[in-house]
Amino acid sequence: MVVVAGRWRSGCLLAMVVAVVGACTSDSSAPVDPDASPMYEVSSDDLCTQATADTIGAQLGLVDMTHAGGDPVEDGESWRTDCVIIGLWRDERFLTELGPAGPTATVTLEVYADVEAAVRRYESSRDVRQGLVPQSPMREVDGWWDEGWRIRWYEPLDGASTNHEGLDAVVVLVRGSIRHHNLVIFVGMRGTVPGPMREEGYEVLSNLGDLLIEEARQHVTLSTGA
Repeated sequence: MVVVAGRWRSGCLLAMVVAVVGACTSDSSAPVDPDASPMYEVSSDDLCTQATADTIGAQLGLVDMTHAGGDPVEDGESWRTDCVIIGLWRDERFLTELGPAGPTATVTLEVYADVEAAVRRYESSRDVRQGLVPQSPMREVDGWWDEGWRIRWYEPLDGASTNHEGLDAVVVLVRGSIRHHNLVIFVGMRGTVPGPMREEGYEVLSNLGDLLIEEARQHVTLSTGA
């Protein structure tokens, strides 16, 4: 079976979400023909909306949410789209002397014409990221997907570069990806927090990544065909 990556259906978002959640979880409960390959198709390209940004922000205690997304790209072998969302910390514990700040996050949804291409994309991006941050251990992430990874690291900010003497702040960075059949989702988050809040900052950014993955999979459907 070949996924027609450019084919997606319009309709009520609520109806789509109900249908997709059922489809995405059905592979663990419904019998699957061993001679057929479960494959994803795009059901909606409307990944990046203000409503999505506001909903995610409300769950994580973020305010003043904004979003930006590019047009979907299709090249015959894959279909992809992405979204950037930005918010401000509501929790004053995350504020630094640099003033109001918050996380910036990107989610990229990619659907490939076959599983092998998705595997190559997933493995290549994983290996490249680990090579860029060799000092940080990469961990496997379990879930409804076939395989997943996540990595984090910190970049300290010093007073000399920010004109704030004695500043104790770090930029927390988190990157990750999951693959399920021919579906690959990437997430990337960053946020500046006080040095003592680095672990708490990481938890918020990691949760942000989880929410973005779940949002992205609501825009695809999983089917089985010969």
